[in-house]
Parts: sequence; C-alpha cells; structure tokens
Amino acid sequence: ITSSQYGREYVWCRQGINGIFRRVFLLPFTTSIGRRFSVDSKNQFFAIGHASQYHNKNTNAWRYKYSQHRWRVSALPPLDCAHPHMEVCAGMGRVFVVAGFQVRELIYNNTHWCTLPEPPVSLRFSTAVILNEEVYYIGGQDDKGPTGNFLKWSPVTRSWTQLPKLLQPRWRCCVRIYSGVLMVFGGGCTSVEVFLRHRWVQLPSMHALPNISHLVSIQPVC
Repeated sequence: ITSSQYGREYVWCRQGINGIFRRVFLLPFTTSIGRRFSVDSKNQFFAIGHASQYHNKNTNAWRYKYSQHRWRVSALPPLDCAHPHMEVCAGMGRVFVVAGFQVRELIYNNTHWCTLPEPPVSLRFSTAVILNEEVYYIGGQDDKGPTGNFLKWSPVTRSWTQLPKLLQPRWRCCVRIYSGVLMVFGGGCTSVEVFLRHRWVQLPSMHALPNISHLVSIQPVC
C-alpha cells in the first residue's frame, strides 16, 4: 500500500493475514502522479515513473528487494518512453512497461530497456498479468472509450496474439488468477468474467454502484 504524508510517498506492508501494516520505506522523489507499481513472485517491489504538474515524464525506475532483514533499493535504467498513462507488470525475471503502442522490457540486472514489437491495438489503460510465463493485457481505452481487447505476449516466440475479446469493455480493470484461471472485474462496470476454454464466461455481477470508475489490484505473480 502506498500513502502520502507531508508531501512524501511511503510504502506499507503487512506480514500475514492477521498482521499489522508497517511503514517499510520511503519512495524516491516527492508525492507524484503517473507512478506505477508492481510486485513479482519473489516479493521484489518495482516503482516506475514519476510525473508532476511541472515535469510530466515517467522516466525513473526503482527496484526494492528485501534481503538481510532490510529493504535495499537500486535504480533501474531510466525509461525512454515517457507517458502519463503507462502500466507495469513484473515477473519471470523481467519488467514490462506498456504505454499505448509502446512496450518496453527490462531483464533484471540488465543496463537497458528493450523495445518490443508494437501490439496490434493500443494498450493504454490496460491491465497486465503474467500466467504460464506469458504476459496477458486485458481491456484498455481508446478514443471511443473502454475496450474489450485481450492480447497475449510470448517472450519465447516474441510475438503478439489477439485472443477473444471481453464480453464487457473495461479499462484499468482488476485481474486475479485462481487455479490458473483469469478472473476480471471492475474497470467501469460491475460485471465479472472468467476466461475458460478459450472463451469468456460471465459470472454474477458485483453489488456495487454503477458509476465505479475502476478497481486496481497489486498482487504477486501466480
């Protein structure tokens, strides 16, 4: 969990379900907009980007790793694709950053970001998750509003695959992985969908106000 206090941005962590939240470290720079976060399966925390009303560029990248009973921070190479609406996903020893049609990949401990082939559609405001060593991008937004886009990036073949579209367009939706199944909810609507046998299946809707804009979840990679 991140919080802002006295113009600074902190990260809080809870150990176990019944544990209490403790402030674990202070993020670099002052409170900002445009910053995105991700946590990989080894509990490495990534903070990507920094934007303010005076400096609207998301170029800074940081990694926090817990070792020897303390959090250690290291600066990652700066991004070359500044964008206020980017999304971040970490796992498989890689960090993926998407900003519209621009997609960057950083292998842990490398000194530069790699440019991936452009996706067939814009991935602005999409949600990225890693499943079975492939990256899935779900939903998003274009000039007409939320989209039902569903794409897969394979690091092995280094290619994009367009998968069946969502039943309900969404942007910045929340995605959970349960027993290897993708579950999607929120993102401008109250309906819930799961991806089963290469198609989307609708579940009962959430009991929530219809004007919810989006839900965001940060979780370890399953």
